[in-house]
Amino acid sequence: MKNTQCYLEIIRAVIPAEPIIVEYQQSGDYGFNVSWKLNSDPNRLSKKSKEIHILITSDVVDEFEDHPKKWQESVLDKLEELLNERLEGFDPEHDAPVTSPPPVEEWIITLDMLMD
Repeated sequence: MKNTQCYLEIIRAVIPAEPIIVEYQQSGDYGFNVSWKLNSDPNRLSKKSKEIHILITSDVVDEFEDHPKKWQESVLDKLEELLNERLEGFDPEHDAPVTSPPPVEEWIITLDMLMD
């Protein structure tokens, strides 16, 4: 797996709480399953947020390491901006029973989305 540290740092920076992040690679894409403890239900102290599946497509991954640092920084800035925008409209609360996994929302990030 190529270095995912830069993507992890952005995700950690934008998530409003201490995130639980599981990363994976699938067909050249980088995936990050992200959730966090809600602390909003006194009857369910360990209730987690809806899970966000952030998928950074292979076009981003492949292009990223082949470009100069300034281009990479621009892409990471745009990624941070995009994730912040998505979080503004994201409601982490849910009513899934304790015996079921929380709902999942998928955010696919392509190179076109990160280019100005």
